[in-house]
Amino acid sequence: MFNPKAVGYKHFPNLNSDEERIVRCFDDTVYVSIDYLGVVSRKEFNTIKQSAIETNTEIKKLNGSKLNITAYIVDNRLELIMSKALD
Repeated sequence: MFNPKAVGYKHFPNLNSDEERIVRCFDDTVYVSIDYLGVVSRKEFNTIKQSAIETNTEIKKLNGSKLNITAYIVDNRLELIMSKALD
């Protein structure tokens, strides 16, 4: 899978001006990011969900204006972990 924003982060944290423009382009125009990470057991999901608090704190430092959603299938149900609450 190709993620164009990854090009902008190629030399993170030492971005050149072209890379900074690529990152800004995505940060200024894309407000929701969704990642599907597969099928997990309820126990695995609960562990992942507990660690998501720390992960989301770090994600907000990179792009606090964006809603990041991580999706899993758990017991034949779609479960979402969101980086922040919806208003």
